[in-house]
Amino acid sequence: MQIEPQRFYSSARQFEEAAGYCRTVKVGPFLWVSGTTATDENGVVVGAGDITQQTVQACLNVERALREAGADVRHVVRTTMYVVNLRENADVVATVHKEFFGDHRPAATMVGVESLYREEMLFELQVDAFIPEEWFEVKSDQLAEAEAV
Repeated sequence: MQIEPQRFYSSARQFEEAAGYCRTVKVGPFLWVSGTTATDENGVVVGAGDITQQTVQACLNVERALREAGADVRHVVRTTMYVVNLRENADVVATVHKEFFGDHRPAATMVGVESLYREEMLFELQVDAFIPEEWFEVKSDQLAEAEAV
């Protein structure tokens, strides 16, 4: 059985380089997207102080990261949401999460945190995904190899 090497996808944000991590890592049909906040392409926080706007922007940033790695939101199997002022913001975050994923309902955890990397950040989203089409492609290749032996 041949294991596909890790592939790394960067958002090219300054913090990735400074902290020594990558936005997205993919191994075979499995995909992990690092905690993602509501920043624009220049690293500027979108919607400072606005939990709704930040949650939407973080979701859009995750969606972009998934697309770059060959996936989309229907491939997400788990989300972890980090929320500043959880008691105040949980309902808003839950509503945006539900609207963003629609009928696709990944396993989800919402965690209240005291703060995030920057003071104006209120929300961070981390996701894990599985791309079944790639899994079945690998399994088909393995069957063909086994039959050839």
